Amino acid sequence: NNRVVMDVNADNGMDIDKDDGASAAASSKATTKSKREKKVDLVSMEVVDEINATLGKPRSTGRRPPKRLTTVQIKVVGRLIEKHGKDNVGAMVRDIKLNRMQHSAGVLKKMIESYYAYPNLIDGEGRRDFHSIQK
Repeated sequence: NNRVVMDVNADNGMDIDKDDGASAAASSKATTKSKREKKVDLVSMEVVDEINATLGKPRSTGRRPPKRLTTVQIKVVGRLIEKHGKDNVGAMVRDIKLNRMQHSAGVLKKMIESYYAYPNLIDGEGRRDFHSIQK
């Protein structure tokens, strides 16, 4: 009689050991982990990341998206990239004519990352300034 109950429990993923309760607790944790790992992706990870970002939860990659650049920053970084290329950050730091704010190498790397992260802002297509369009 007891054996039938144990077989039914084993079929449901609940192993009952006669020895001690600790091994039963460990096996139940293992079965719950395996149940959690079986996820079905109905929505792309980009959409899930955006939802998590709006809810204030961490993204799947663990990184937040780069900050958006202002209109002036887009122009400055664009000119620096045109003149020096996107990899030559050292020359950008030393260029005092185009880099008037004297941004450091770390700040310029983040700005370049932001510049390429939002390509629709480069041409001014996605930018909404405070000023209305002149008629």
